Amino acid sequence: MNRTAAAPAAIAILIIVLAAGCSHRAPLPGRPEYVTPLPATYPAPSTTDTMVTSGPSAPQNGVDGGQSATQAVSVWKQAAQPWLGTPYRIGGLSRDGIDCSGFTLTLHREVAQRTLARTSQEQWSRSVPVSPNQVRAGDLVFFNTTGKGVSHVGVFLADQEFVHASTSKGVIFSQLTDPYWSTRYLGARRPR
Repeated sequence: MNRTAAAPAAIAILIIVLAAGCSHRAPLPGRPEYVTPLPATYPAPSTTDTMVTSGPSAPQNGVDGGQSATQAVSVWKQAAQPWLGTPYRIGGLSRDGIDCSGFTLTLHREVAQRTLARTSQEQWSRSVPVSPNQVRAGDLVFFNTTGKGVSHVGVFLADQEFVHASTSKGVIFSQLTDPYWSTRYLGARRPR
């Protein structure tokens, strides 16, 4: 392929990757996949309340069934620590730069040996809704930051804290009760 033909092809590929990365139409209220957003005034659950302790598909405790909720939170936080400050880069998957869905994918691979889908849209659609009183460390939290639906994802830790790859600050810890995040919150979901 000559250079004049290669440049438009490369640009087209870049546009497709950028468009698919972290965007998706949000589900509408009243549909089964919709999770009622957690209001900013919602009381923070204690770490003992952030686990599902019964049900056919619920792990017994923590990440792999052998940890308490406090231990699970610690494991997720420790795994996130080396990533703090990593700059945001669309399509990135390394400490040189990472995007939101790449970060959740990588953290889940490191902590839970679980393979997530690559985009926030796919992560949303391939996970199951979690009610606010059953959110636990490792669950995914989704946001509509563009006005067009699911456009951002992070990993819940405990007490309204989550970790994510922010477009402006890179990988950081944030609070669901922060006015910016609480008004854009779509809900928590658990990878299958």
